Amino acid sequence: MKKLHGVMILMLCTMISAADMRTWTLLTGQTIEGNYEGIVFDQVVLRDSDGERVRVPLDQVSEMDRIYLELATPPELKLDVLESAEQVFVKPSTMWQDNSPVTLMRYRLGARIRQLSIAEYRHPLTVEIYTIAQQVYDPDKYHLVRKWSSEPFRLDQEKDRRVEIRCPKVVELAEFLLVGEFPRGERFAESVVAVRDERGEVIACQASKNWLSDNLDKLTALPEGAWFDDQVRRVHPTSPKAVWFD
Repeated sequence: MKKLHGVMILMLCTMISAADMRTWTLLTGQTIEGNYEGIVFDQVVLRDSDGERVRVPLDQVSEMDRIYLELATPPELKLDVLESAEQVFVKPSTMWQDNSPVTLMRYRLGARIRQLSIAEYRHPLTVEIYTIAQQVYDPDKYHLVRKWSSEPFRLDQEKDRRVEIRCPKVVELAEFLLVGEFPRGERFAESVVAVRDERGEVIACQASKNWLSDNLDKLTALPEGAWFDDQVRRVHPTSPKAVWFD
């Protein structure tokens, strides 16, 4: 049984290795089969099907291979989340407990991106911004109130390889008390900002909580308006229970 298990692992590793293999074309017309391992100085390091390392001069690879290398080695980015908040006054109503006003807040998120390396990056990027609220009555329930993606942009040298982008849509969240009931509404809870390359791969991410960045794929798959828990599993919001007074 152990021997069979070892064979299965070996087969799996072989399948993964074969899947990662690609054909590299040199300017001379020569082709090489190998997995990309990295760039050392001015040489591309590959590993062939026999497990041997092969070094190829960077200036000898084709334009298609050069594009592959640029995407496989994205620049290091500094990513800052921009957040603005504004409170809006709402006139009290006799329906609210003790005539207490509604707390209405308006939020707008954005991102500041700066390339830390000086090497030119020729490919477009996009920013994804996720605004997440928390149910007041049950704070273990989260609400994806805004999911927005920017138009493609580039980190050009003329702009000092930096860009600032803000989501054009404002999010409004309200908290209030009705007579004889528990608190209702939502409050701002978390945010996620991700930068993707033209392949759709995430090359930088900033999340207010680690569990959000760890589950970014699940978060991306959720539609705007979805409710979820701290495992990013779909849930329903909790309905408040009325409290009656004698």
